[in-house]
Amino acid sequence: MITVIDYSVGNIRSVCNALDNIGCENRLSNLSDDIKNADGIILPGVAAFGYAMKALGEECGELLKEEAAKGKPLMGICSGYQVLFDSSTELGFNEGLGMINGAVERLPEGLVIPHMGWNQVRTNPEIPLFEGLGEEEYFYFAHSYYAILTDPQAKSAMTEYGETDVLACVQKENIFGLQFHPEKSSRLGMKVLKNFEKICRR
Repeated sequence: MITVIDYSVGNIRSVCNALDNIGCENRLSNLSDDIKNADGIILPGVAAFGYAMKALGEECGELLKEEAAKGKPLMGICSGYQVLFDSSTELGFNEGLGMINGAVERLPEGLVIPHMGWNQVRTNPEIPLFEGLGEEEYFYFAHSYYAILTDPQAKSAMTEYGETDVLACVQKENIFGLQFHPEKSSRLGMKVLKNFEKICRR
């Protein structure tokens, strides 16, 4: 059972629909018992960083950190991925969950913002979310800010937008983050979600 965190940030129901599509048992909830009893947790979202943190709430945020500290797989998607980091400069300075060291900043000037569409990701074979995928695969992105990773314990996979290297995926032990949207990335995105399910089953 995977619990998708329900905190009213963007179309999070689409993640549940994608999990249904691959036959993965899931529930949309923010109840503490559903989070504690889950085999894995997905934190999705499409929103500004500060709003996402406020919508998540301190109590739920602390519970996510506690469950991840116990070794439970946790995966953030889009803004749910960005709030895993220490902070963001989006609409002023905002603190994140601090589960992965790094900061979220606006994409550099000169690029079309937001970055929307398919981009090629240089996958990392050490990250189990990419198991069974090729060295370079296309995924769907929609974002204006990007994370700058400073955590020496984290593994990464990159994409390139213009001449800027953009962190597309990060893993720190049982914590995973995706800047792209697997639920909007067709067959390859479904494969990433299926791989996360396999991680949760282990």
